Amino acid sequence: MRMIQSCEIRWFLASAPEAVLIWFERRGQHFSKEEQAGRCDFYLVSEAVRNDLGIKLREGNLEIKERTTEFGAHTFSASAEGRVEAWRKWSFKLAHTREGGTDEVLHITRQDVQNSAWVPVGKDRLQVILEMAEESRVLLSGAPAFSLDEGCGVELTKIRLPDRVCYSFALEAFSRTGHEYQNLKRAVDTMTAEIPGLELSLTESMGYPEFLNNIAKP
Repeated sequence: MRMIQSCEIRWFLASAPEAVLIWFERRGQHFSKEEQAGRCDFYLVSEAVRNDLGIKLREGNLEIKERTTEFGAHTFSASAEGRVEAWRKWSFKLAHTREGGTDEVLHITRQDVQNSAWVPVGKDRLQVILEMAEESRVLLSGAPAFSLDEGCGVELTKIRLPDRVCYSFALEAFSRTGHEYQNLKRAVDTMTAEIPGLELSLTESMGYPEFLNNIAKP
């Protein structure tokens, strides 16, 4: 079992902001032209699941993510506003089946996924890690997040749902000293300075549980 704490802000968008795509391309990252997503996670969506609790199956792991704090709406620039939240995530390794993964848990889902509470979410993700260095410096890091003490992941994800394609733009800060909120603020300040005029609305800002619960409503 593994536990991770984060402070993050996320937006769900009908299309990828051009300025964000350019920012990632300048750092050597772009979406593949192939239509198949890089991975597929399965999220539990039902009336019993709350907006502050996410449960998903991912690459042989069961992940439970709970929102611990709502910091409320924050305005980052004249055209960017979103909700800042703190989350705690537990990850449990599932027993491997002969097929090697989550198939045993998903055998009903795979038979009739449209009528299942487990919703398949295909993802193709671009990600850059910002390291929070000394003297208030924010550095682009080539190291994986788990090897850093203080930092923030910046990600743009192409999401494939059973009935639509959309995008998620998010900043997810981490810290070994309990400074997740401060690291997120430094990362947001860096991004708004590097992408001036980026338009992100408060109505598009929410966590994965709320987003999936909203689209699951009849």
